[in-house]
Formats: sequence, structure tokens, C-alpha cells
Amino acid sequence: MAYNPVKVEDVVSNKTKAEKQYKNPSNFGKLSDVYQARIRKCDKEGALIDSDEQVVAVASEGEVHLESQYSTPFENSNPEQRLPTLIGMLQSGDWTNTASSVLGGVFGTELSADKQEAMNIFEGRSNLTKTNSTQIFVSSAPFSMNMTLYFEAWENAKFEVENQIRLLMRWTLPEKLENGSLIASVAENKNLQSLFPSIIPPYLALYHGGKKYAPMILNSLSAPIAVPMDSEGNRMALQVQASFLSRTAWDAENINQIYG
Repeated sequence: MAYNPVKVEDVVSNKTKAEKQYKNPSNFGKLSDVYQARIRKCDKEGALIDSDEQVVAVASEGEVHLESQYSTPFENSNPEQRLPTLIGMLQSGDWTNTASSVLGGVFGTELSADKQEAMNIFEGRSNLTKTNSTQIFVSSAPFSMNMTLYFEAWENAKFEVENQIRLLMRWTLPEKLENGSLIASVAENKNLQSLFPSIIPPYLALYHGGKKYAPMILNSLSAPIAVPMDSEGNRMALQVQASFLSRTAWDAENINQIYG
């Protein structure tokens, strides 16, 4: 099967644009681009790099996840943290009964009605206020996206399915891991780069629904192997579970950039 080139235009730098030719290994006919997901390599700023590789699949399911962490600096400074049993007994009104039982059983005395009433003023009350429950922003987790990618062979299972899965698997793992030890690497190549001899997985740009998510990291990939195949062992159709993470935590401006 011959690759079908698709002309696209994307940002190469902050100031210039250039047309790129990408190989389209899928053959979904007249299916709208809105339902297709395109994954391409990019740099740490999200600009596409000089490569014609891309993965094209139908995104059958997908969701994004945003999360920020908050805490209150007063949560460990209230009396309930230091005297939880006593505060609990005062709030529930059980303190009066306990004190009366102890005094009566040990000392042979009883609390007067006035003293019991005075001790019951805390029943049903709490020291929680709007001030000491104010939530303080702590951090944000990376922007994450889980997506189900569907691949199907219409003409050639090797190009339309198998090669694309192989490319996704490559992008999930480091581009290169040094075989020898770090000491051996430094001894062989006496430069600063030898301290970090391996190459991390690439950054990716994900296009879907008219939006661009970049730079992303392909955090995990799950693909079935026991599915219908052709005579050469190329899978004919399958669904892949892919999980993406943003390179850093995002702010509101990053969300604006998704929408262009």
C-alpha cells in the first residue's frame, strides 16, 4: 500500500509557519477529521519537529483530567488535634456523664446541677470557622488524558495497523538506553553528556476535535495481541488504551492554547 500524503500547516516556531508533509497510514475514507486523532512528535515547547511520522486513529473514547491540591494551614493547629478525646466528649455532651461517674465512683461525690449545666455549654458546638478552614492552593497535577484509539485495516494491515502500533510503542519508551554503566560511559567519553548517556521518550502533539494538546508524554500504552490477524501476523483491527501526560503542570493560558 502506498502512503497517502496529507498537507498540514502547523507552527514551527513562535514567529514562522511552514507546510509539512505527513504520511497518512490510515484509510478511513470520508470520516470527518473531527473524530480522528493525530499524534506527531514535537519539541518541549509543543512545536512540531522535522519528521513525517504520525499516528492516525479513530478516538472512540477519551477524557481529560485536571486536579489541583489544596490544604488549610490551620488543620493541625486546633485543639481537636491535641486533645481529640476531650474535645469530642465536650461536643457530644458526654463529658458531664463521665465526670459524674468518676467523681462518684472514686471520690464519693457528685457534681451539682449548676456545674453540670455549665459543663454542657459546649454540647453541639464546634471550633471550626470559615477562617481556620480556608483552603490554600498547594500545587497542580499535570494535565492528563486517557484515550481509546481504534485501528482497522481496509487495504493493508501492516501499514494501517501494525506499523502504527509499533510507532506508539516506540514513543512510549526511551529512544535509547545506555548498555554500560554510568562509570563506563564517563570513562569512554569524557564530557558532560556522558553523565546522561540515555535519551528520554519524545514529546508528542495530539490533535483531536480541532484542538491541539502539546507537549504531551505518552505515559502508558495497552494493546491486545490476541486479535484477528492476516497471514503475516499483522493485526487487522484493535483498540489501544493510551494515557498522556503534559510535560509540566498547566495553567489557564495552556487551556487557551488548546483552543487556538
